[in-house]
Amino acid sequence: VIQSQLKLSKRQQIQEILTPDPHLELVEPAHKYWDRKRNRFIPRSVSNIVNGKQSQSSYRSEGMARGTAIHAHLEQWWKTGLVPNAGEYQPWVDSFLNYRNIRNHRWKALAVELTLADRFHDIAGTCDLITKDADTGRIALCDYKTRENPKDGKGLKSGNYKKQMGGYLSLLQGNYPTIHIDTVTIYYISPKETRTDTYEVLDCLKLYEQARSAYFEKQLPW
Repeated sequence: VIQSQLKLSKRQQIQEILTPDPHLELVEPAHKYWDRKRNRFIPRSVSNIVNGKQSQSSYRSEGMARGTAIHAHLEQWWKTGLVPNAGEYQPWVDSFLNYRNIRNHRWKALAVELTLADRFHDIAGTCDLITKDADTGRIALCDYKTRENPKDGKGLKSGNYKKQMGGYLSLLQGNYPTIHIDTVTIYYISPKETRTDTYEVLDCLKLYEQARSAYFEKQLPW
């Protein structure tokens, strides 16, 4: 019992530390970050750095709209424990909630939709999820990728998101240097199944820092 109480106390301490930047507001549907500290938008997001683009497109595809909605439903579930009424997106939500390490409550949420800013480089971003393994104590930075059901017997479409996750790791290091992330997990969520990929933390950070350096090298001197 004492050990369980100590584990809970430690998780509560981390949760109290891992709070969204109170001066940062994500403005939708533009998907831009308003910085109340400096009374202006932060000009770059992690996505800008990863994609090498100077500005954020206002175009929102059907897949992006689906992802935004599912993120909101899963945020509600993590915070309340209540299965949301997700309407047309219910199959995706149910698929995630039935994933083995989610269903058995092995992973506990430390932070959900955590907005952060790197004010030195003027970059902002949102971490989807940070979890802690109740058995091992390992902490994972997680990201959701929603997918349609695979066709013709093919597996779920995956991708390489190491640079993106490196961006979130960089934001976390800058804002919460005492928090140690052990691993990175990508959740691929479709109506029929959910599966995961895992990345090494240092690999992600290295690729992101290379992308950030390349991005700023292309900037015009002012």
